[in-house]
Amino acid sequence: MVQQCFLCCALYPEDFEIDREVLIESFVDEGLVNGMKSLEAMFDEGHTILNKLENSCLLGKVENYVGGKKCMGLQDASSHIAISMMKRGCPCVAPIDNVEGYYVGNQVVKMHDLVRAMAINIIKGNYHFLVKAGLQLTEIPDEVEWTEDLEKVSLMCNWIHEIPTDISPRCPKLTTLILKHNESLTRISDSFFVHMSALQVLDLSFTDIEVLPKSVSDLNTLTALLLTSCKRLKHMPSLAKLQALLRLDLSFTAITEIPQGLEMLVNLKWLNLYAKNLVSTGKEIAKLTRLQFLILHWWSRKIKVKVEHISSLRKLETFAGNLYNMHHFNAYVKIMHKYGPRSYLLQLDTKESLGKPPWCFFAEVCFSKDVIISNCKIRTGETPLMLPVDIQRLKIERCHDLRSLCDVLSLKNATSLKRCEIADCDGPEYCFSLSCSCSCCTSLHNLESVELYSLKNLHILCKENETLAQTFPPRGAFTCLKYFCIYHCPIIKKLLTPELLAYLQNLEEITVHNCKSMEEIISVDGIDYESSSGNESCMANKDAVIVTHSKLVSLSLKHLPELRSICRGLMVCESLQNFRIFKCPKLVRLPETATPVQTLYDSF
Repeated sequence: MVQQCFLCCALYPEDFEIDREVLIESFVDEGLVNGMKSLEAMFDEGHTILNKLENSCLLGKVENYVGGKKCMGLQDASSHIAISMMKRGCPCVAPIDNVEGYYVGNQVVKMHDLVRAMAINIIKGNYHFLVKAGLQLTEIPDEVEWTEDLEKVSLMCNWIHEIPTDISPRCPKLTTLILKHNESLTRISDSFFVHMSALQVLDLSFTDIEVLPKSVSDLNTLTALLLTSCKRLKHMPSLAKLQALLRLDLSFTAITEIPQGLEMLVNLKWLNLYAKNLVSTGKEIAKLTRLQFLILHWWSRKIKVKVEHISSLRKLETFAGNLYNMHHFNAYVKIMHKYGPRSYLLQLDTKESLGKPPWCFFAEVCFSKDVIISNCKIRTGETPLMLPVDIQRLKIERCHDLRSLCDVLSLKNATSLKRCEIADCDGPEYCFSLSCSCSCCTSLHNLESVELYSLKNLHILCKENETLAQTFPPRGAFTCLKYFCIYHCPIIKKLLTPELLAYLQNLEEITVHNCKSMEEIISVDGIDYESSSGNESCMANKDAVIVTHSKLVSLSLKHLPELRSICRGLMVCESLQNFRIFKCPKLVRLPETATPVQTLYDSF
């Protein structure tokens, strides 16, 4: 088994960096990993095999870098929108404010040239493979090379532009054909697949074809049909005869309707329909009750799923999609408690036109238990929003009746929430309340990241109840918060108080960008404190306030034309390592630190 997986790696070009998840999927497609298991068990088995190959020095780990941050391999990243969202989430992902913020560890492997040469020699001596990957071919190999005993063919990463009608290889034993990453391939003749009666895996990903040949309809032994990132592909033949199909990937294609015969694929386990022009309510998938993995284009408003069409899919382990309306969203959330997927991205958007893509690209790759609410009436709607109890990340955008997160009543049960983002909402004047009566805050003891974008009426971060002005937030709330980011909020002038900062004892990063009225990061006006919490303390007398914080590592301040001080008192952060300042012309005082800090700035 391990040897067969090792030889699969040799189907890739020399020096090709391969995403681990992509490899494991190929192991499943080839029948090398037990396809009867759950997704989690299959991926666990695949990772065990890859670990053995790495430990034997047959594969090497690769760490890629994007903008100075470690990131996942890029050759196949865009095609696998949900590979790494992983049944159980992405435990190695650390959320911060941009595309650089998603660290996907050692997810990429590479085969050394000498090791690959050894693998190719093993193949030549024992198997009937044709491997011409990454050789810059411009034409398909001559028909004489397509012998009748061929079992696998890999022509990936070439420049083949056409497969003409005069080539119809007689390969009755061929089980795997890989043509992916032939970006100039625009046409495949109907006759090409006619004599491939045993074909099980067909990978045409990252090609430029517009039409899938009709002869594919007759490949009734096919178990995996991979067409991801065929961005010009609009026309599909009937799939009704492909009853053996287990995996179908149509992500990033130009299809506008569900392929004919999809409802007949009753053995299908993996279906990726992340195609932005696709129009459907999901009725075509209602009969696919063996599905474990289903991805629909969640930020396209052209495909909105009704709950009755997915309620029968009780084997789902991973699901992403845009629900039809609030009623269907809440109804599916209720079902999820009993039959729900382990990982999900649920979108609710009441608008009808194409929406904006949520978060950043790598968030899409790594989602686990996410909800995106767009253009909805949360506070004034007829039906209260119901959130999954195990939600980990929440984004609310363009919901203008929202006054604060306290309006999301179901947050009181969201004790696993780790990341919260509010964007493009006109209603909020504050985000949280310090009052102990705010049940939403009480549940946020696992919250690690808060991101605020373009809240044009936000003037204060936390609202203090007048009768409880000296009261700390509810016990446990925000104590796990590590990342706080605020962007393009034009009227807020003061961000934090010493009291609140002291309570945020695990805060590591503060980012404040493009807030044109921001004057002070930590406001101490009119406050006389003598309090402490853990290793943080705030002490004040008539003359000065000393603010200390033992965990703050990074402070980034950019495009703040009115910023005059970080703290009018004395701010001491011994843990501070990175202090970035850009376009803050009125800033005159920096925090004191015990050790030298990397400070980047243009002027004061």
